[in-house]
Amino acid sequence: MLVSHRRRFIYLKTTKTAGTSVEVLFERECLPEGAYQGPAHDSIECETEAGIVGARMRGVKRPRVQWLPHISATTLRDKIGQEIWDDYLKFCVIRNPFDRTVSLWWWLMAKADREALAAQDFAQTRHAFSDWVMSGVDLWSDRDKYMIEGRVCMDRFLRYEHLWNDVTGLCAELGIARDPAELQSYKGGVRKKDEPFQDYYEPAAAARVAQFFDWEIEHFGYSLG
Repeated sequence: MLVSHRRRFIYLKTTKTAGTSVEVLFERECLPEGAYQGPAHDSIECETEAGIVGARMRGVKRPRVQWLPHISATTLRDKIGQEIWDDYLKFCVIRNPFDRTVSLWWWLMAKADREALAAQDFAQTRHAFSDWVMSGVDLWSDRDKYMIEGRVCMDRFLRYEHLWNDVTGLCAELGIARDPAELQSYKGGVRKKDEPFQDYYEPAAAARVAQFFDWEIEHFGYSLG
């Protein structure tokens, strides 16, 4: 998550949506002039007069932090106060739930299981994915990042499907200059099959994802087709 007092924006970080890539891109606007040390996946939380940068840490036990990377909208609003919350431009990234669910499945999978599936026919991957979806597992809704009490609280949604175009438009609105090369990838290489996400779905699994993400599908016009 990010809060920039200089640019007057708030970024809420959703899951499996290139959230870290976007966070790193805008991070320097939340730090004092000259404090930015360049792009990096890991970062300790930082709160200054310029803004707030949430913690980003991998592979180690995380210390207790105040500014969690995937903090909810309600919690952040309560921490920074209603006046700042209402005044700043708030944005996050949204992604087709059918694609995002496939990405989440690969991300949560143990490394050994990923390697085993990579060596098998794709039909085995499809069955394994559908079994996982139908097991009743939590599919990780992000509504707490862009809704408060059931109402949308974001001013802008950036689409994962054409992320740089949306980032460019937002940067222009905020008066920020960015180069496309700055939008880097930080969690790639996990998905071991290149088939389109549509090919992963058996009918029952597609129906459960559609039901779980009914608001996102209706509001943004996403589909499995």
